[in-house]
Amino acid sequence: MSAPACGRLVSAIGSAIEEIIVLYLSEAFGLATLVLWLYCLFDAITTPDEMCRNLPKIVWIVIVLLFPLVGSVVWLIAGRPQRVPRQAGGGSYPAFDRPGPGQDRPGPAVPSNPDDDEEFLRRLRERAEEQRRNAPKKPEEED
Repeated sequence: MSAPACGRLVSAIGSAIEEIIVLYLSEAFGLATLVLWLYCLFDAITTPDEMCRNLPKIVWIVIVLLFPLVGSVVWLIAGRPQRVPRQAGGGSYPAFDRPGPGQDRPGPAVPSNPDDDEEFLRRLRERAEEQRRNAPKKPEEED
């Protein structure tokens, strides 16, 4: 093989490798865009109306639908509800915002020792007594 033919072969192989790399990168970018778009669309749809920022929820959904990449990024920056930092002894969930039964302040229920809870012990005794009353009687054994 002559030198010019060898040079053309190397050049052709180099350009083929470049095309393959560009193709793989564009496919990876397309897949990443699709995943981001689906995540943002699902997030916008499931976000409560009152928690959407700057625009009404339906407008955000239309923006994310019509402009997949730009709309998704804008949703994450300007439309998605801001995350409330968790505090010690509490959480960012609405269930933590009101006191539970037997609590005088909001926060998660704190487990206590059942032996110290008189109400629990009373209900336990009542339940055991009811089960004893309702249990079928054993037949008496004959000698």
